[in-house]
Amino acid sequence: IKPRLEKHNANCNQVCFIDSKDTPLFMDDDNIEKAIRDTGAKLLVLDPIQSFIGNNIDMNRANSIRPLMTKLKETAQRTGCAIVLVGHLNKNNSGKAGYRGLGSIDISAASRSVLLIGKDPANPQNRYLIQQKSNLAPIGEALMFRLVHDSVCWISKSDLTAEELLSGNVKRNKSDEAIDLIQEILEEGPCLASEIFMQAQKQGIGRKTLKNAKGLLPVSSRKTAEGWIWDLVQQ
Repeated sequence: IKPRLEKHNANCNQVCFIDSKDTPLFMDDDNIEKAIRDTGAKLLVLDPIQSFIGNNIDMNRANSIRPLMTKLKETAQRTGCAIVLVGHLNKNNSGKAGYRGLGSIDISAASRSVLLIGKDPANPQNRYLIQQKSNLAPIGEALMFRLVHDSVCWISKSDLTAEELLSGNVKRNKSDEAIDLIQEILEEGPCLASEIFMQAQKQGIGRKTLKNAKGLLPVSSRKTAEGWIWDLVQQ
């Protein structure tokens, strides 16, 4: 985690990693709240959820999970600390998005907001962040992003739903193809715009579509003696 924080210029003096080897942190005891109060934390990330469930608790049983989620919610209310739970998907590919989280449905039911991250089946380098649930505000728009030079590159908004992403039914259009083309070329380094337009023409992508796609990406352009050069801007 720390290398990722450093890559994004995070102030690591504000980040605390709790060593739970000697004193395990479980959701059914008071150690989580003690850790929050001892560090003055405003954000606590439990990753993954199952590591903090407890030794003798079945995370698939609602009557076991519900008291844990209630206790965690009360801890957040008392301390004013936001708590983020990181979970993984089960293998039920035919299930609805709300039931795809590992463990009992009560985990997502007790959460105020549920976010899904998944890869584009047609282009795994592209990922989507989709809000499945929001109790405190309207559902936010889905966002497509990509990891460029180990940094998060936000690409564009999307109307993709969680069900479509999980089912692999990601609809693609010429704009998506243009975005992929620009990224694939520029990840190798700066390139003449004329060469990118030439490659786009070969794939049936028009100039207007390509220019619109460029506007959605962190791409800079500069004029040289050889012509205009496009380059990916590291964020």
